[in-house]
Amino acid sequence: MDTNFPNPRTVQIPRVPINAKSVKDLVWYLGLLQESIQGMYVKGFDNLSITMSNFGISKARAYLNADQDNLINGAATKILLDAESYDISGEFASNKFTVATTGYYLIVGQVAYHDIVINKLYQAMIYVDGAGIASAYGNSSAATTDLTVNVITIAYLTATQYIELYGLSGAGADTVDVSGGASLTYLCVHRLS
Repeated sequence: MDTNFPNPRTVQIPRVPINAKSVKDLVWYLGLLQESIQGMYVKGFDNLSITMSNFGISKARAYLNADQDNLINGAATKILLDAESYDISGEFASNKFTVATTGYYLIVGQVAYHDIVINKLYQAMIYVDGAGIASAYGNSSAATTDLTVNVITIAYLTATQYIELYGLSGAGADTVDVSGGASLTYLCVHRLS
């Protein structure tokens, strides 16, 4: 097997007639280019658009860019994920991930709280279609101002369902913030199969 692959950003897919072999070759090229291809247009097929979601490849990671201040005590609050680390198939928009391909998904969320009150509970939650499917709690009994809560699940999702990240502060006051930053508050979604 040749391991001297060309740079994926400069690979040219050859023009060939569409047949079973050329489709197999196209799938091979797409596998090679999966991290750099955002879409493809095939000459002669005006309504054909190929994206990575056409092949079941679905990966996205979005994060809260700036702090989300003063959560309402005791209320589940949608985290306004407004920046992306990556979104291979263009499924992340408007603070949520919308499933393009039915399958099993690994979903990882993290909420970083700031200005916490000690000995109180804080929660991170994963919602699908507006309902909670997974949650995790955290608290701090030490004198600190920061706390991070992680939530992880695997879920079977169908096309058009959407995933969101929520947080909940049980501080007894509306002064707790969610910290912004790519490594602090984020949602990561990868299709497994």
